[in-house]
Formats: sequence, structure tokens, C-alpha cells
Amino acid sequence: MVPLAKELAELALRTGAPSIAMKYCDEFIALAAKIRDDQTLKIALEVKSRMLAQMEKPLDQLKVNQQLLALSTKLEDSELTCFMQVNLGEVHLQLENADSALHYFRQAEKKIDNLQLESRLRLNNNLGRLYTILDYPAKAENYFRQNILQTEIHQDTIRLLQSLERLGVFLEKQSRLEEAESNILTAIELANSHDMELAVADLQLKLGNIKLAQKMEDRALDLFSKALVFYQKKHQGLKSITTQKAIGDAHLSQRNYWNALKSYDLATEKWRVSYPFSQKVELIISGAISLAHLNRIPEAIEKIEGIRLESEKRARPLAMAKIYKHLYLLYSKEKAYRKGLFYYQRWNSLKDSLFHQDQAGIIREMENKYQFEKAERRIVQLQKQAREKKMQLQQQRIFIAILFMTSVLCSGMAYSYYRNWVKNQIIVKQKKEIGRQQIAKLEKEKRLLSLKAMIEGQEQEGKRIAHDLHDGLGGLLSTVRLQFDSIDGAKFSLQQQKFYFEGRTLLNQACSEVRKLAHNMMPSAIAKFGLIPAIRDLCTRFEIDSEIKVNFQSINWANELSENRSIALYRIIQETLIKVVAPGTASEVIVQLARHEGIIHLTIEDNDCSSDSIEKDFLRRKEFKRIKTRVEYLGGILETEILPGRGKTLILTFSA
Repeated sequence: MVPLAKELAELALRTGAPSIAMKYCDEFIALAAKIRDDQTLKIALEVKSRMLAQMEKPLDQLKVNQQLLALSTKLEDSELTCFMQVNLGEVHLQLENADSALHYFRQAEKKIDNLQLESRLRLNNNLGRLYTILDYPAKAENYFRQNILQTEIHQDTIRLLQSLERLGVFLEKQSRLEEAESNILTAIELANSHDMELAVADLQLKLGNIKLAQKMEDRALDLFSKALVFYQKKHQGLKSITTQKAIGDAHLSQRNYWNALKSYDLATEKWRVSYPFSQKVELIISGAISLAHLNRIPEAIEKIEGIRLESEKRARPLAMAKIYKHLYLLYSKEKAYRKGLFYYQRWNSLKDSLFHQDQAGIIREMENKYQFEKAERRIVQLQKQAREKKMQLQQQRIFIAILFMTSVLCSGMAYSYYRNWVKNQIIVKQKKEIGRQQIAKLEKEKRLLSLKAMIEGQEQEGKRIAHDLHDGLGGLLSTVRLQFDSIDGAKFSLQQQKFYFEGRTLLNQACSEVRKLAHNMMPSAIAKFGLIPAIRDLCTRFEIDSEIKVNFQSINWANELSENRSIALYRIIQETLIKVVAPGTASEVIVQLARHEGIIHLTIEDNDCSSDSIEKDFLRRKEFKRIKTRVEYLGGILETEILPGRGKTLILTFSA
């Protein structure tokens, strides 16, 4: 009997007999109550809720949904509870009761994990609509975008399209038409890639509405026409009517009232009893507006009067309110003020009635909240009594605990004394270690100062000697060479000419050696041109003197070092080339200087494979003492790497 009652109710509603459908539905509920089966009652109430939604009776639907919410709480069905909270929020939103809608949506949002994906999306969509009404566009947009993100995560193409469409509609209402168009175009592209023709048509309808808002009526009409052709081809009656109305709206925007009226009439003719009655009311009112613009007000009144009778018969208060309002405006325009006043009073009376009914619902809801809070206070009181009893038991145990603690106190004090003694011993050791570290640090600083003074003294002495060699001995040798050059060697005998030219060659070599010695002792190129050019010049001269190919590379070198550190680094490279590379059998050497994050890396690598050079302790020889001294002065680390058959590598690392 239960399935039969359910099927009869749904069949009666589909065939356009709502009163019969409701009769069967009530019988279904009575039967479920009679057999005292809560699950069957839940199904019966769900059927009635759906029927009332289709019949557009939100106040009755609100009562049924509240019954379902109470039943779900009794059944401890968290998923149904959350689902019904969303439904109640939707009904309150339909009744324009934003506070109550927000209350139920917030309750559902706390338990959103209990909802399936479809219900989550519906909740977010409703919250977006609600915050749009409350004029919180940023919050509304956030919920619409959450839906897009969730559908992308679940890879649900159909719901992703719906979410993109809803965001586009929201952006259109916020007059962000370009963003709205971008969302709809993205959705159209996605629908085309999946061959979803129906979705493409739906999106073309939405895009047409955006174009209509942009006052691009011709483009909107083109999109509406494409969607209409598809809907008619696929026998989508309800969507065809919606599109036909959109075409009428576009003509109305163009002030083409005749074509607008024609479109509205065509849509009205296609309306069926199974379609939402509110849509028929909108079509009739839109057609009446077109007639009024054509100065055919009596016909407009006649149209709305016809739908008024049907609306009153169906007891649709929201639709009746719209009808009374337009009848009042049309009769006033026709100067039938008595009739206009009559409908104005009915419109106001109906608005007041809806308001009072809504207020009664709010009062009931507040009463429920009060009872809930009263129960919570009772629970708090019982918890307080339980805590007091617990405190009494604790006080009885405290006396026993004091006796135990007294016995433990002495041993605790002894243990505490021992711990303090151990702690003091650790502190003494730590102080000694800190003192040792400070002494070591001071000794290191003292040694570094000593090294700095020694190296700077050596450099100053080198500069003085180089200056004396260059200006003293160098100048004297240059004068001697000029005197030699003034002698005509052709007047000498062959034996004398031989001595003359040999002496001249030796004199030139002496001048070159003095100049080279002075340059090595005082690298003036660092002060004049900087460290990198000075090292490059050093490598070039070494390559010429030793006939060993030198490949110098500088990487990421931007800022110069201080003069003393530059000279120390220059001396390390100079003495490494002269005292490490030159004595061997290398034919090629690579010198690489790089800077990275405040650290300088110097790498000198040759291909000397001789047995004499492959000694792992070659840096311990006496001639490398000055290299190690300068490395210590720079605070660097010098590492060596011996690769048999490939040569040796020196790596210096220090902070800039």
C-alpha cells in the first residue's frame, strides 16, 4: 500500500491535479503514521515536501521540512539533518527571510562533511545567493568559487559547468559583465570539448542575457535564437519557453514592443500545467507590459485578470502579490482609480499577510531556540552538581595525599639538594669551557692581528724595495743601456762585436729581471685596475715565462675585496703558480675564482702527473709557508686533491 500511495500522489501531480496529488500524499503520511514506521514516514514527508515545492507553496513546505528535521534528529540521521537544514534555508530564502535562511545554512555548514558533493554544491550556491541579497558580494563570490574548486578536484565536468554558469550569473548581477562573459565563454569551451550540446545551449542563453545587459540586443537575439532552435529540436519544452521569454525581453529592450508581445504570447501558448506556475505569471505580466507600451491597456488588463483568477484558484500568494501590483498600476494608468485602489489595497493586504505568516514562523523558531537553551541550562546545572560531588571526594582524598606527601617531602628535599649539586657542577664545567673558548678566541684574534701586521709589514717592505729597485737600480741600468746603445758596434773587430752584443743582451735581460722583480714585489695593477684584471695579467705573464697554458675564469664577481685581502689572494695565486705548478711537468693549469652568497672559492688545477708532484703532503714543504700564512690571514680553508694520472687540485674557500 505504501509504494502505491506514493506513486498515485506523484502521478496526480504530473497530470496537473495538485489537489488530488495532495490527497494521496496525505493518505500516504497517515498510513505511515498508523503503522508507526519512522522510515516510511520520512519517505512520505519527503514526497510531500517535493510536491509543495513544485506547487510553489513555500509556507506549507516550511512546515513539512520542519517535521522532517525533527524526525531526522529522532532517527539520528546526521546526513538527513544536514540535508533538511539546507532545504529549510532554501525555503526561507524563497520567502525572503534572510536571517532564518542564514541560520539554517550556517547549521548545515558546520556539518558539511556529512553532505554528498551535490548537497555541498547546493549549500554553497544558496549561501552565495543569500550573501548576494544581503549585499556581501565578496563572501558570495567566495562560495561560488569554492564550488568551482570542488568540482575541479572531483573532476565532475557537468557540475563544473553549472558552477561556472552560476558564477557568471552572479558576476552579471554585480555588473561585472566582462568577467561574467569570460566565465561563460570558458564553460562553453569546456562543454564543446565534451560534446555537451544541451549544456552549450544553456550557456548560450546565459551569454545572451549578458549581452542584453551590455545593450548588445542583436548579439543577444542571435544567441537566444541558436539556443531556441536546439531546445525545439530536442523537445525541451520548459527551456524553450524560457528562451522565448528571453527573446521577448531583448525585443522589449529594443522598444520593439510588437515583436516582444509576439514572443511572450508564443511562450505562453507552449506553457504546460506541469511547468512552474510562476513562469506563466511572469510571461503574462511581461506580455501585459508590452501591450501597455503599445497603448493597449484594456487588453493588458484582460490578460492579467485572466491569470489572476487562476492564481487565486491555485492559492499562490507570491504570484497574486505580483498580479495585484500590476493590476493596480494598469488601472491607475487607465484612470480607473476605484479599481486601482481596490487592487492596491489587496496587494498591501497580501503583503501584510505574508509578513505576518513569516513572523509567526520566526516566533515558532525562536520558541524552539528558547527550549533548546533552557535544556542546555539544565544540563549545565546538572554538570555543576556533579562537579561539586567530585570536589567532595577530592577533599577526602587530599588528607590522605598530605600524609603521603609529608613522607615523600624529606626524600624529595634530599633529591633536590643532590640535583642542585649536580647542576652546580655542570655550571662550573660550562664556565670553564666558556673561559677556555674565550681564551682560544682571544689567542686566535691575537694571532690574526699578528699575521695581519706581519703580512702588511711584508707588503710595505716589498713596496719599498720594489720602489728602490724600479727607481734606483732600474734607472741606473736604463742609463747604462742608453750609453750602450750610443756606441757604434760596427767599428769593433769581430771578437769585440761578439762581446759587445753579448753584453747588450745581458744588460737587457738584467733590466727585464729588475722590472719583473719590482712588479712581483708590488702588484700595482690591483690598485689601478682591480683584482680580476691583476690576476688575469699575472696568469698571462706566467704563461709567457713558463710556457704553461693558463686558463683563468672569474664567475659572478661583482664587488671588490679590501686592498689587503685582495693582495693576500693575489699572492696566494702568484706563489701557487710559481712554487707548486712551475716546478712540475704540467702543460696546462686552470685558475677559477668564483663568488656565491658571500663565499669566495679559488680553485687551481693542473695536469701534472709526475711522481714528484703527487705527494699528498706537498703543502707541508717550507716553500709553502707563506701560502699557508696568507690562507690563515684570510680565515680560509685550503684543501688539496690528488688524482693519480690526472694531476692535483688546490681549493681555497673563505668569506668575502
